[in-house]
Amino acid sequence: QMFCHRNHETALAEGRKYANNYYRHFAKLSGATEANPIYPYYSTVDALDLNANGQLLLGSPEALIERITSYQVDYGLDYMMMEIAQGGAQHETICEALETFAAEVMPHFRKADAPKEKMTA
Repeated sequence: QMFCHRNHETALAEGRKYANNYYRHFAKLSGATEANPIYPYYSTVDALDLNANGQLLLGSPEALIERITSYQVDYGLDYMMMEIAQGGAQHETICEALETFAAEVMPHFRKADAPKEKMTA
């Protein structure tokens, strides 16, 4: 999940809302029973915790650049696939997040600008 907004606090609040909606939806789809091992996780996980652990990309362009750069350095990342805050976000909201990411984050990772250091085995 990714949600980018020029204001970091807005990105966290909006991204959290949409990501949490997304996970709650999957809790219901998986079968709302405690016997289902997926249900407790999806029904209670908090997107801000996942973001703090580096599992989501929620934040301002500067925060996302820092996070993605750390992925490059730590893991040799050179390719990413992301879902864009799909949990009830309006089309315009998704487009704005994508446009902000494209205009302010992606240019930082052009091949010539990308960090050269990679993880060693």
